[in-house]
Amino acid sequence: MNHKILTTTLSAAALSLGMMGSAHADQTLFVPLTLATGNGTLAQTGSFSDAIANAGSFTDDYIFANAPSFSLDTYTATVGSGVTFLSVTLSVSGTGTPIALNSTVTASSITASPAAVLPSALYVLEIKGIAAAASSYSGKISSTATAAPIPAPVPEPASWALMLAGLGLTGFVARRRRPAQR
Repeated sequence: MNHKILTTTLSAAALSLGMMGSAHADQTLFVPLTLATGNGTLAQTGSFSDAIANAGSFTDDYIFANAPSFSLDTYTATVGSGVTFLSVTLSVSGTGTPIALNSTVTASSITASPAAVLPSALYVLEIKGIAAAASSYSGKISSTATAAPIPAPVPEPASWALMLAGLGLTGFVARRRRPAQR
């Protein structure tokens, strides 16, 4: 009987030790980006974060849609507590095609931007790291584009001719309606 209790206790201990070594559930989240305009620029931003309950390694994927012609994309993340960042990658969602990044990854922060302008598509920003129990981090995806100034419209020659003909016709009608004074 004691042998059965010992076997059960050892099995439970082995199972809980195996679970302690596993990381938190890796997450894949869609990051909605909001669009704002002002002072000749367009901007889209979105935030993400992760609260990690269990110690271990993690891989988090953040999916976002990039609007066309946004040339200054920036991805940043900072440690709240207990996280060590290892890497950041960017790829096209669905195909997994990697996108070259200019990035700086330290243990406590990530700053990255694409090496080229991104076309409009869904992208996956993947962050890998190691976390202590009860740790967290947060980040931001931001894109800006300078809007080209729109020149003032200039009427074409046919429009000028039509405006002058209308003005002449208005003058002619006004002159004919006026009674002759002597």
